[in-house]
Amino acid sequence: MSKVFVNIATYNEKENIERLITEIFALKIDNLSVLIIDDNSPDGTAQIVEQLKNRYDYLRLIKRSGKLGYGSAQIAGFKEALANGAEIIITMDADFSHDPKVIPNLISAIENGSEVVIGSRKIPGGRIVGWNWWRHFASTGAMLTSQIFLGITTNDLTSGFRAYRRTILENISLDKIKSNGYSFLEELIYLIEKKNYKIKEVPITFTDRRFGKSKLSKKEILNFFLTIFKINASELKKIKFNLENLVYGLLILSFFIGLWHAFPMLKVISDEMYFVGGVLRAMENFTIFPGAGDVPYGLLTYYLNYILIAKFLILALPFFQFNFNSLKEFLIQSSEIIYLIPRILSAVLAIFYLVIFAKILKKEFTDWKIKLYLLIILFTNMLTVLVLHTGKMWVLSLLLTLASFYYLYRALNYRYRLESSVLSRSIILSIIFSFLTLTNFIFNGIFLINIPLLLIFFWSNQRLRKKIILSTIFGAMIFVLITLTNLAGIKELLVNQFTYYRPLVDNEIAVHNLSVLQSFMMYLKRSVVFFPIILLTLLLALTQKIKNKPLFIIASTYFLVYLLMISFIGTWSKEIYSYIHYSFPFAFFLVLIVASFDLKFSKNFYLLGLISLVYFVFTLYYLSIPTTYNETANWILKNLNQNDNLIINGIRNLDLPKNKESYLLTAENYCSSKCTNVINSDLNKEFLPLIIDKYTKADWAQNVDTKNKENFIISEKSLMGDDFELEAAFTNPVFVSFGADGKMANYFDFDFFKIKNFGPNIYIYRRF
Repeated sequence: MSKVFVNIATYNEKENIERLITEIFALKIDNLSVLIIDDNSPDGTAQIVEQLKNRYDYLRLIKRSGKLGYGSAQIAGFKEALANGAEIIITMDADFSHDPKVIPNLISAIENGSEVVIGSRKIPGGRIVGWNWWRHFASTGAMLTSQIFLGITTNDLTSGFRAYRRTILENISLDKIKSNGYSFLEELIYLIEKKNYKIKEVPITFTDRRFGKSKLSKKEILNFFLTIFKINASELKKIKFNLENLVYGLLILSFFIGLWHAFPMLKVISDEMYFVGGVLRAMENFTIFPGAGDVPYGLLTYYLNYILIAKFLILALPFFQFNFNSLKEFLIQSSEIIYLIPRILSAVLAIFYLVIFAKILKKEFTDWKIKLYLLIILFTNMLTVLVLHTGKMWVLSLLLTLASFYYLYRALNYRYRLESSVLSRSIILSIIFSFLTLTNFIFNGIFLINIPLLLIFFWSNQRLRKKIILSTIFGAMIFVLITLTNLAGIKELLVNQFTYYRPLVDNEIAVHNLSVLQSFMMYLKRSVVFFPIILLTLLLALTQKIKNKPLFIIASTYFLVYLLMISFIGTWSKEIYSYIHYSFPFAFFLVLIVASFDLKFSKNFYLLGLISLVYFVFTLYYLSIPTTYNETANWILKNLNQNDNLIINGIRNLDLPKNKESYLLTAENYCSSKCTNVINSDLNKEFLPLIIDKYTKADWAQNVDTKNKENFIISEKSLMGDDFELEAAFTNPVFVSFGADGKMANYFDFDFFKIKNFGPNIYIYRRF
């Protein structure tokens, strides 16, 4: 019989300790010792153990100087057991939440070949007695967080009822474990899994303590989550410098290069105003919920930005002597600082894109060169780069879709291990993420396709079928609860879909969009010109056999359902360059299809990768330098900043500073919070000219003495006639302008290499 030590860490357990020790020895297990590690319990726990040592020869006690923590107590116990020749070390709690009668099962599992055995509450047959709903929710959330961010596959990673083979503890650097509280259990199981030791879970019934006080404090809960961060940080320090990690690092760096694109021009990238202006207006109204019509889509993107902007404002307040009005005036005059937050968020989310694809490609390919090649052609693709450098709702929406896809993919990888908690957890997360992407953008409901796919693959298993249905109900509840906070915005989106883009005049459609078939063909054409390198790679992959049929099925399904949905919904996108971001998801689904094939690295990939990198470098360069909008605004500030100048701005996305006099001429329906704040506080006084633009009242000329002012016109077209004299021009050598949110991403439009910067040709004329 193996020499067994049962280690029990105690603090104030006088109500339980004697009965527990008695029940353990009553099991009459040969060669078993009980080791109590007591943290100087003020209730006399150690004294009770000392007395019991007279009754039990194999009872040992470590008395420590104070309350030094659960983790250090376990390490001290491990070292003592190992020093005394223990071959199996069992740990358990002292409060009878762990039934001593299970100890023989743990020993038997170790003797039958397992290296670590865990008494699990989270597998079939395991259960918890005495917890309220909050304890269940918190426990499940904590475990999911660890399993997601640390990749732990153990079902019950916080169970302290464990058995270890001696060699495991000898090969783990116990002194290097940073956690001291109950998060010690999380870190230890992470280290054990990392070394690929054989872990077995046996079902137990966990009964909440009947006597004494729980040791699980709010501080312990916080430390649990901090441990996740510490472990990830320590793993980052261990990253070795090699070509693969260099590529990862450069891709991550690229997500942040050019985030300042076009600032302080705030209209060059559409959609961002919903997640900045909408947030600031909500804050002005002392609410977290978006105002009616402020956020027609991207609800979760809005809430994420709300949190980040709120944190930024709190951190900024001390620099303005906690004067809210001073901070407000600063932000009105330097709005680009706030607009940078959604873009930084997108860059951070892009890292999660990279992590998801790195995980999938690592699973599918052993050759690091093919993994890097696929990552490079995906994340250096022009359209991918452009969208990930904006604060658009598409960034979070597709990330949630890809997260749902990843857990669907993971569930299918475990389809032959039906009792695995990894399978159950993956099913739940896939469904929840699909409802979250629906919450962020209502038309992403097509990505609930994962639910019928899960039912198809797991219909024969009643337990999993029930889990899919219950998870769907839970996901639907999340969707409804969050969506209720923005019903007006959702309504506006749906109304626009069927009226704004398809207006009726006298019961006839006034604007003729593409037919669904024409739209379908247009999106296929866009896929060819936007993703030629990915498609060429797919053609090469088609010459090989499919090695992962489930991945091929689900990736193809996601591609097709999105293509059909966008072809049906987006029929107003009639030109190759209109609404290019609608094609953004195709690149990711195409690479996932490629990953399902038994693709081998080819010398052709060097050339394709190089071509992709060339376009990538030019794209980042154009994103990083000033646009023609910026050049125009800078020239005006330098040369036309006089009080007697009148500037008529005919450029839609050119944001010029406007003083009080300019805003007083603004049409009432366009005078929002920035307009009213400039008027009320007389801001932007340093900018002297009077600005007339599309937001100005139609009858502005009746209130302005134009004859006594120098008139300047800003136009995208060259103006002819004796009344106009060209003062400055900011142009490119090509006729049609390129832009991050317009004419871009076409690999066959070689004018891309001729331009100096993004933006339209802009001319400034003096009018006599």
